Amino acid sequence: MSSVTVPPSAKANLSDQVEPGTLSQIMTAIGQASYIWDIADDRINWSENFYNLVGFQSGIEIDQGRAFEKLLSADSQETRFGAVFSHAVTDVPENGIAYQCIYAVNAEHLKNNVSVWLEDTGRWYADTTGKPIRAEGMVRVINERRQREETLKRKSDYDDLTGLPNRRYLEERIDQVAATGIAESKSSAFMMVSICDFERVNNIYGFAAGDEVLAQISGMLAKHMRNDDLVARFSGAKFGIVLNNCNGGEIFVAAKRVIDCLHNQLLQTSKGPVSIKAAIGACLLPRHARKAKDAIAASMQALNQARRERGLRANIYDPNPAHVEKQQSDAELVGRFVTALETSDMHLAYQPVVSSDTQRPVFYEALLRMKTINSEKVEDAGFIRMAEDLGLMRLVDNHALQLALETLAKYPTAKISLNITHESSEDPEWISTLASGVQDIECGAQRLIIELTESQLPLDIEETRKFVQLLHDIGCQVAIDDFGAGYTSFANLKDLEVDIVKIDGSFCRGLKLDSRNGAFLKSLQQLASAFDVKTVVEWVEDVETATLMKEWGFDLLQGSAFGMPLAVAPWEKPENKNLEKENRSA
Repeated sequence: MSSVTVPPSAKANLSDQVEPGTLSQIMTAIGQASYIWDIADDRINWSENFYNLVGFQSGIEIDQGRAFEKLLSADSQETRFGAVFSHAVTDVPENGIAYQCIYAVNAEHLKNNVSVWLEDTGRWYADTTGKPIRAEGMVRVINERRQREETLKRKSDYDDLTGLPNRRYLEERIDQVAATGIAESKSSAFMMVSICDFERVNNIYGFAAGDEVLAQISGMLAKHMRNDDLVARFSGAKFGIVLNNCNGGEIFVAAKRVIDCLHNQLLQTSKGPVSIKAAIGACLLPRHARKAKDAIAASMQALNQARRERGLRANIYDPNPAHVEKQQSDAELVGRFVTALETSDMHLAYQPVVSSDTQRPVFYEALLRMKTINSEKVEDAGFIRMAEDLGLMRLVDNHALQLALETLAKYPTAKISLNITHESSEDPEWISTLASGVQDIECGAQRLIIELTESQLPLDIEETRKFVQLLHDIGCQVAIDDFGAGYTSFANLKDLEVDIVKIDGSFCRGLKLDSRNGAFLKSLQQLASAFDVKTVVEWVEDVETATLMKEWGFDLLQGSAFGMPLAVAPWEKPENKNLEKENRSA
């Protein structure tokens, strides 16, 4: 018969030191119970309060180890039996080996039909061969702690607003699905769904209504997907969908289902009805991506392509060499752009805006460019699109403003215009920099025209009117750029009281192809004249067009016929000294 290592006398049962029943009452009050498990006979001697503490139904047997473990839920992390027998040891110390496990008693065995979670902490002892023969310990009810842990886990995995899994959870699922696809040769897919122009929803209806819209969209997406697909909130107004067992052709079917469900709905909010549109970029797993970060990058590339191409609402990632090369080129451009911002390695290029009568410069549009080795050669402004995609336009506008102020300070005869985005029009810091900057420059405000791109103007015309008035109060003139390409009506043009309207160049460039462009230009000139607003026609590329624009009554012209943007400030050229006097009086 095997000898038994008996626990030290210091571990004598505490009940020997107190009155009968008192210890049981205390342990019940703090949600604890004790036990001694005779492993050799598989008998468990529980403290008398355990049965009622857990709330077992009448007749449930708990005095055998194996029988007790059959009462546990499948959600249990580990059983006592597993905790004791999971470690092979040959030398067990006299005071035993500690263990701890957490498990749940299944609700079907309990009176109130609610599972009870227990934390089991104890020590087991062995015979001379190292075989476990005895264990003793305490169990503690941890339902409240478990609920807190579940709440924290849910917060880490789920989005509070929509109730959908969040980006962290989504990335884990993408990695799992891709790994399964590699191991089992299965094809799945990932879709990035972007709600178009969602910022306008927030601007018009407010953020509370925007949240209502996102909550409704999340429910609609989940409803229209299969049970084994995952719909998650990626960020902002973007949602990620993992489609299990999905090939290339099936992506378009799923994408059409998503687009149809969103486009055919008028969402009701507390502020009024909202209609939405979506664009989708998708990739195959693991064909196009084997990791979440690669799947997200591929889907975002496809999504951006869908946004750029009119009429294209869903696009699948195309890894052909040409697209990969362009992606690498874009990435290099982004890197150069960010570096240029950090090192101030940028400059302004100046394109003349001339009088239609004299064809001499009245002012110059200042365009932000990255520096090149040859300062006379100005790079294409494609990095501006990159800045918009990266959300860096406020930094761009701030940098351009600083350079414009430096130009005005350096060249007292310079008169320039500067284009800014809608974000900067709402940025108090940008406005403060402008106001304080022109104060320190002789006639600084009078020599600066702020151009607002029409397509970026907020739909709330009153807010735009206030901003225009603020610029006038500072002393600057205001121009609407790319007029005709956005949403501003002629009535709004009157209300805004701008000084200059710059006609979108597409109307001038397409003049020979479509006579309706001419009718539009003539009508706009007549209305602008009635409002006492000066007009600039952009993209004038030849003398013939310039002559025609003069005949139609346009005040100013801009385009390659009069000069491309150059990095050399025109006020430095000797032949322009006489023009500086004209610029001062213009």
